[in-house]
Amino acid sequence: MLIYPEGSDSALRSDLIVRAVLRSDLTPMPQTVELELRDTLDTEPIANGSKIKVGREEAEFLIIKNSPGGDSGRTQGDRPVKTRKLVGILASCAAITQRTQRSIVRYGASLGEIYRACGAQVTIEQDFTVGVFACFKGMTPSFEIAKALQEEAGALVLNEGKVAFRRLGEMLDQEPVATLREDSTQGVDSEFLERHKVPFAFSTDAAGVHIATRAEVGRGVMYRPRADTRILNNLSTALILRRKARSDFAPHLMAGMRIDIAGRPFAVITAAHVVDGGADGGGGQQYSQLWLGEVVK
Repeated sequence: MLIYPEGSDSALRSDLIVRAVLRSDLTPMPQTVELELRDTLDTEPIANGSKIKVGREEAEFLIIKNSPGGDSGRTQGDRPVKTRKLVGILASCAAITQRTQRSIVRYGASLGEIYRACGAQVTIEQDFTVGVFACFKGMTPSFEIAKALQEEAGALVLNEGKVAFRRLGEMLDQEPVATLREDSTQGVDSEFLERHKVPFAFSTDAAGVHIATRAEVGRGVMYRPRADTRILNNLSTALILRRKARSDFAPHLMAGMRIDIAGRPFAVITAAHVVDGGADGGGGQQYSQLWLGEVVK
């Protein structure tokens, strides 16, 4: 995995990278990176607040966490090997993770306009309009953005360096990027957890009459003021984790893509691409870990 320190045209040598994980998720922050690097003069510029470029598309990340690891217990020759662990977030969306110093309120604004109002520098393709967005002083915009995405039953995806909005149903309607055998994946199924995590929603109209979608026994209840039936249905729509899969290193696989397993479509909820340099004396390895889900309504 190529990693470029800020201001450098040369990638870090592979022997300086102990472990790297490039992760994409269906969240307001669509991509993150986790690194464990040897603590040397070559890696010193990669510190808290600096920026790096990672991967074949050279996505830019802002380092938000730098944890000196001290002696790793490994040696190179007669010298101990020291490492540092770092976490980076997609730089173009970094501003939505900061607590705001002012209130941000928008009516009838697109999601891209809301991101930019929060200080992010990103354009969102296939955008949608948010009726009311409110993030008051001291709050974190990403949490409020997640609520707006849930009300549209959608998520942000990253493809070829571009951020776009996709509805959950659209993710399963697109062409699959891969097909896996069922015995190559691990199943995850818990009706107990599903009932705890996916509520039914209700609201009231101007006359105070209740508006509800479905009221299933055993599910939680969510009240959403001034919501119509469409929003209430969306609030009860979610991607539920069904399968886990580990494959050969496949960095082109991203959250939001469709993968078919035994003829059933699944959406990638999280894709983590791992490069382990084998600095602990074992053999190095590269692989991709996928978390796959189905839409529940």
